[in-house]
Amino acid sequence: MENRLLTCRELIDFLGAYLDGELAPEARSDFEAHLSVCPDCIDYLASYRETIRLGKQACEPDAELPADVPRRLVDAILAARRSWHRIHTPEAMTQPCIRRRLAGI
Repeated sequence: MENRLLTCRELIDFLGAYLDGELAPEARSDFEAHLSVCPDCIDYLASYRETIRLGKQACEPDAELPADVPRRLVDAILAARRSWHRIHTPEAMTQPCIRRRLAGI
């Protein structure tokens, strides 16, 4: 059976399923046939994989920061995270001022 050549847009629609190994064999074959002739989609796939890797790395509790990340930025992010967790507790959610803040009122 001959592969159907996907468009770049179709390839992007199937990207998550491809990386998760969820494409049926025929769809995977079509996906890989497109990659074999489209350097732009190969680059896009590589950047998508890198984005996933960096996202997972950022969520690791003991992840090392690159040396060029300013300490003030790290402190600001940690403070924002603590603030977010403080107002998103079940107890806090019952407070009218918190409910108004979350609703943007």
